[in-house]
Amino acid sequence: MTEFDHAVVGAGIVGSWTALRLLGLGKKVLLLDQFSEPHTRGSSQGQSRIIRITHVDKFITEMMPLAFEMWEEVEEYTKKELIVKTGFLCLDASKESSDDYKKYVKYMKETSPENVLELTATEMVAKYDGKLKYDSLGGVFLDKTGGIMLAHKALLTVQDLYRLRGGTFWDNCQVSEIIPEEEKVKIVTAKGDVVVRSVVVCAGPWTKKLLTPKLIPSL
Repeated sequence: MTEFDHAVVGAGIVGSWTALRLLGLGKKVLLLDQFSEPHTRGSSQGQSRIIRITHVDKFITEMMPLAFEMWEEVEEYTKKELIVKTGFLCLDASKESSDDYKKYVKYMKETSPENVLELTATEMVAKYDGKLKYDSLGGVFLDKTGGIMLAHKALLTVQDLYRLRGGTFWDNCQVSEIIPEEEKVKIVTAKGDVVVRSVVVCAGPWTKKLLTPKLIPSL
């Protein structure tokens, strides 16, 4: 029976980054995915995603500067462009600023004030050569950190780094059961049973099937 310190189930961007960070702590890590990489069945695949600091959730806004820092380290190490900076324009199309818009502005100013550019409707029209016009706006600001994440390229880059640094990756390996034992956890996989100290489940829509009803009554 194979043993690891930690196992991460699901090799999307969350699972792959989790495995890479655990590896960086000097742990013996197993990353598992039920599909053969690369594939198009997960939410981390595809050409692009939007990335920015600003968010209606304060926790995410506060987390994003560190996320950008980590991505920049990967870009520097691999010499690959993974984020194309474009800026992220946040518009409130209501006549008066909505509560959500106020949160966007407030959290952004608290977290990264140097990257906030507030605009009037007239300034916005001038800045974008008249391409954006609205009858009324409750507010406009530009998050200078915003851009396009090259999603699939970024995912494969993180997975390559994980392998390069000694991580074990079993793709095309479905996990059928997670069994807690007294001090460790047994994972039943298509490639045999594995014993670990802990399991991190990053399986997206397959999480419910994996955890219920034995580990969690309902999800």
